[in-house]
Amino acid sequence: MSSDQNVQTVRRLFEAFYAADDAGLDELLGADFVTHGPGGGTGNAAGWKAMAHQIQDGVPDTRTNIEDIFGTDDKVVVRYTSRGTHTGELFGVAPTNRALTTSGIEVYRLSDGRIVECWGQYDMSELFAAAE
Repeated sequence: MSSDQNVQTVRRLFEAFYAADDAGLDELLGADFVTHGPGGGTGNAAGWKAMAHQIQDGVPDTRTNIEDIFGTDDKVVVRYTSRGTHTGELFGVAPTNRALTTSGIEVYRLSDGRIVECWGQYDMSELFAAAE
């Protein structure tokens, strides 16, 4: 797959993830998908789908803006910002009904048109500050 095709695959992943679209995620994530870094043990495709549903339940009006995205060879890098209203429990934090902004940078590795690895760093300080 070309770098441009890989970038389009990752864009589709963002759409499927924030829609909590299990069928879309199944199509995009490789059978041996694994994620590294923070994420509370969500390290495989089933965990990612569960996290997508948790975000959908906690912040159902989430809007995600991809700030930067680029690919080279088998990797795609994304910097993004998500905004929404925290109306349901999210990562153990009770609903605050406040506007919430989170951001992240993720690096994806693709193989044969499917996403097989992800490394991510996230800023969820607004969420956890609300819990204090």
